[in-house]
Amino acid sequence: MPHLSFVEAQALLGDLPFADAARYYLRSRGRDELLEEMVRARHEMPLKFRAAYKIEARRLRRRSRLALERISVCPESINAELARRSGSEEDLEELERRGWLLYDGGWRFADPVARRALEHDLPTGLKHQYHLRAASVWEEAGEQLIAAWHRLQSGKSRHPQQIAYREGQKYATALLGSETGGNLSKKRIRVGEALPLLESSRRGVGLEQLGSTWFLLRPEFAGEPTWLEFEPFEEDALLHVFGQLWTYAPLSGAFQDGPPLVLHVGGLRLGLGPVNEVKPLDDLWLLPALGSFEYYLPMPAGTLLAIESSADEVAVKFELQALSRDENGKGVSILDIPLNGPAALGTRSGFAGRS
Repeated sequence: MPHLSFVEAQALLGDLPFADAARYYLRSRGRDELLEEMVRARHEMPLKFRAAYKIEARRLRRRSRLALERISVCPESINAELARRSGSEEDLEELERRGWLLYDGGWRFADPVARRALEHDLPTGLKHQYHLRAASVWEEAGEQLIAAWHRLQSGKSRHPQQIAYREGQKYATALLGSETGGNLSKKRIRVGEALPLLESSRRGVGLEQLGSTWFLLRPEFAGEPTWLEFEPFEEDALLHVFGQLWTYAPLSGAFQDGPPLVLHVGGLRLGLGPVNEVKPLDDLWLLPALGSFEYYLPMPAGTLLAIESSADEVAVKFELQALSRDENGKGVSILDIPLNGPAALGTRSGFAGRS
């Protein structure tokens, strides 16, 4: 049966807070029978389904079953060296034939729910041992961030902030507090009535609309980036964007090394992520979105607006309002982005906000 969309799942989710509803939905991948059990048990891995996966795993040869357990601690794609070091290399083909794994540039679980179910029931000592083995492999491969996460899960590791990141991992560094915040001035402007906001294109997975509310829920290994674009404004306007953002991937989405949500305002890129202050990166400004967020973005006439996400296990509930400029209207506080700052790619627009 087709999986439920998030809007279709509302009847099962009831009055759960958005953060819990989004987590259950993403972890069930929209499977109604699993989602219903999660909500009833108030747990993302109910005993009923853990038992079902365990029974199914017993159909495998013991060696293959143990190989599956060893790699169940890895939410990332599994390379050949990790498979070899974990003693799973010779069993990967059988596990693929039996439907447990698939190959997509690396080995991974065909059903992430199955991975979590197997990992959940691992004895603590074995789980730590498997995480340490994975950490060693990723350290030798130069993937310090993934290695740091595995060492944290093993219970005996360096803190991720002590990891020397490879050049280019700017978002991950900022996310873990190693990048200093930006210094942006404030001013106030007045806004008036609402203007039409017309969608022009949409692609990717996990984006839905219900009334004036947009939902973006991208599952694990979501694939193609989600993209939402609007028609240019015919007059100078102000965009009001507000809502809630939550990330559930390891290290809050840092594996993807990019913000969970990016706003394209003309040539300007504004990233929303789980940080506590504005941070200037090479090609964008990173804005705080710790749970709830609210920002005002100046939109000069002719400016294109787009929203993008390429992160996994991210959930955003947001609304967009286009407002006219009106000297007699409500005043809002604005932060200006300097033209020589990051992401000032030849645009005269700035951004404003409070979070």
